[in-house]
Amino acid sequence: MKMKKFINAPEAITDEELVGLGLAYPDILDVDGHLVISKDLADADRVTIVTYGGSGHEPAQAGFVGTGMLDVQAVGDIFAAPNGKLVFDAMKLADKGHGVLLLTLNYAGDQLAGKQAMKLAEKAGLNFRQVVTGEEVQFDPNGEDNKRGLAGAVALYHIAAAAAREGKSLDEVAEIAQRYADNMASITVKSTDATHPQNGMSFGDLGETDLMEIGAGQHGEGGGVRVPMMSSKETVATVADALCKKLELKAGDQTFVMVNGCGATTMMEMLVLFKDTVEFLKAKDIEVVASMVGEILTVQEAGGFQLNIAKWDDEFIPLPHPRLQQSVKGAIIMADNIGNKAAHDYHLDVPVAQEGFYVKGNTHCDWGMKNRLSRMFDPKSGNTVMLAFDHGYIMGPTAGLERIDLVIPPLIPYVDVLMGTRGVIHSCISPTAQVGKCVRVTYDSTVLFDDMSNGGGFACDIDSVIQLNADCMAVQTFIGAAGESRSLELLARTADAGTKYGIPTLGVVAVGKDMERTEKFFQLATRVLAENGANVVKSYYCDGFERVAAACPVPIVIAGGKKLPEPEALEMAYKAIQEGAHGVDMGRNIFQSDCPAGMAQAIAKVVHEGYTAAQAFEIYETVKHQR
Repeated sequence: MKMKKFINAPEAITDEELVGLGLAYPDILDVDGHLVISKDLADADRVTIVTYGGSGHEPAQAGFVGTGMLDVQAVGDIFAAPNGKLVFDAMKLADKGHGVLLLTLNYAGDQLAGKQAMKLAEKAGLNFRQVVTGEEVQFDPNGEDNKRGLAGAVALYHIAAAAAREGKSLDEVAEIAQRYADNMASITVKSTDATHPQNGMSFGDLGETDLMEIGAGQHGEGGGVRVPMMSSKETVATVADALCKKLELKAGDQTFVMVNGCGATTMMEMLVLFKDTVEFLKAKDIEVVASMVGEILTVQEAGGFQLNIAKWDDEFIPLPHPRLQQSVKGAIIMADNIGNKAAHDYHLDVPVAQEGFYVKGNTHCDWGMKNRLSRMFDPKSGNTVMLAFDHGYIMGPTAGLERIDLVIPPLIPYVDVLMGTRGVIHSCISPTAQVGKCVRVTYDSTVLFDDMSNGGGFACDIDSVIQLNADCMAVQTFIGAAGESRSLELLARTADAGTKYGIPTLGVVAVGKDMERTEKFFQLATRVLAENGANVVKSYYCDGFERVAAACPVPIVIAGGKKLPEPEALEMAYKAIQEGAHGVDMGRNIFQSDCPAGMAQAIAKVVHEGYTAAQAFEIYETVKHQR
């Protein structure tokens, strides 16, 4: 069915809706690009409150900018965090000399943007504190948490802002906010799917069933349990009981209760749900002392609700009633970035929409594919450290890899993925090793031949890959060489098999004498590999890499290449990550290092924690001198 939404050009949704927000509430807020600013900020003589996040959840979060609430909101793309520079700009704008409280939802993209913003803020000498909200309790028979931030953050906005208005210090405001965040919990119940407002894609298949999902993610992520539709009273009994257990509520406790509609749930239903929640808690002698009911954080037209309960503390600032400034936020979609136009716009300030799965470009893959990708890419940083030791398949015994069984196993604790051939994985890696495995599935000519692109085929079929329980399949490609078309055919056939069995394909830009280490070449090569089915691309860092990364619709993992001095290798990794790479696949720069374990740990700090090259080199030196 054709999407029915009252929009103009999909690529202009964010810009247009932000203009509309400013026109609708000129007495409450100002809009400057992708910053929404409270009118109250100009005269603020207090701690100020800043948050940020993706669009698509209106009225959250820009709808809560105004007097007594947020001071500045940095607006990102649909379901994707804004870049760290924009978040820093919001913090800098908000600073009135009393400190800035940065409130962050616990998603990988938000966390990464926050880290980047805080580094810039530290350099600028800003006084700030961060509080992260992750109150989601994934409904699971085993009781395991999946701590993402949901609508409960909005109540926290009120409490933090009220504390700031009372003249409390930054440390005091942050302590109150953190204490509240630690004492709330939420569960999402999903009944129907949402539609992406730019491409019309459905978020799932729930709407085609007679089921509801308890413990779904707010973006439509699965992971909960699907059960037949239940009445309000039955649903509340299940969900509220889980929340009470999580918060360890007992008779005599006081609570705050929020029923948040996800977009297509009527106010009638929400009021019935709230009534049933109050009655459920009353039966346990638990009092509801404050509440919010309505559409607070939505997911387009998704059917369902979030139930949020917080254990009330008498020291909490009384919760004021919010004024919801309803808006219609959307997103900017990245335009086609390559072709025959002379001028290119890579929209480097616009994050790629993740639509509920954190690995770039793989939102619409099936569960198995996402599961394997999640074993490769860290869910907090969104990045990966791969350790390549497949050099011998064309080079024979490479320096540092004469005894793979002695060199590689000690490094496993410090990396996310091993990159090797099936022969070496079988013979040198223990089957008990808890690490991702990327197996090279093609063979190529050896270094004895001038043109290694001539020849090549499958060295490992899909049955062998499955037997190996591999998380990824690597295919060497030769863009611009005589064997280009043959290598792309192998890539496409591998991607076909991978799609069938849920195994990602890594397309590798070959190292060859004809390979140009230029922005233009790598733009072409990485894009071609992605267009032909690669879920991840391995390439090289170059000047202008941020445009290479922007033009590639799947994650780029940079190759380490030849051995470099440790500070130079770390600097290359740092620049690549800052400019859009989602990891590194290093071999010689780790196993040929004077201290391979120290180098692996230093690289991990750069990739996952945003360490600078200098900071990471200190880690390397520390480990080296501890040997």
